[in-house]
Amino acid sequence: MADRRTKKTQKAIKNTFLTLLEEKELTKITVSEVSNLADIGRGTFYLHYQDIFDLYNQLENENELLHQLLQWIDELYGGSQSITLTEFMEKVAEAILQNQKIFKLFMNEQRSSLLLSKVKEKITEKELEDRKRHGVLQNADFEKYNVSFQVSGTIEVLNEWIKTGMHQSPKEISETISRIICDADDIARTVTKIKSTSHT
Repeated sequence: MADRRTKKTQKAIKNTFLTLLEEKELTKITVSEVSNLADIGRGTFYLHYQDIFDLYNQLENENELLHQLLQWIDELYGGSQSITLTEFMEKVAEAILQNQKIFKLFMNEQRSSLLLSKVKEKITEKELEDRKRHGVLQNADFEKYNVSFQVSGTIEVLNEWIKTGMHQSPKEISETISRIICDADDIARTVTKIKSTSHT
């Protein structure tokens, strides 16, 4: 019974918090405000969370979307069910489309997003490992910045897609992103090859 009450209280706090995040910035939301709207006492709030930022971080960390994204990244890099870059991006776009509210809140938040940071860190790590394994990791520093640039760019494209109403279908936006990444990668490798040739 106690566990059921705890889950019910946490759900009320989280739903209230998400509603407030749609109306104002994170830094302007107070514990008192969340407690009043969730119809709980301040003491009850502090039984579950240290402060508003702890609530925000836990909400991201517990988000099943994060775990799903990390699983798809594993599949992209030769997991049990390997998928292509376009298929990966389409899965991500579909997830965003089906969970617009939570993605809009996390991607528009001024603070560093835990969800986005973890996804970026995972992709960068996997991409560098993959390039090294296939013998195409010629310049570690260059490749690290190149991958970071592409991942950050992809996140910004998705953010722009969200802001403009997601008029393109998940398939269309995934194909657009894949083309941008492949074109950028081809240009980067050409530049590296030219520089390498000029030094010989």
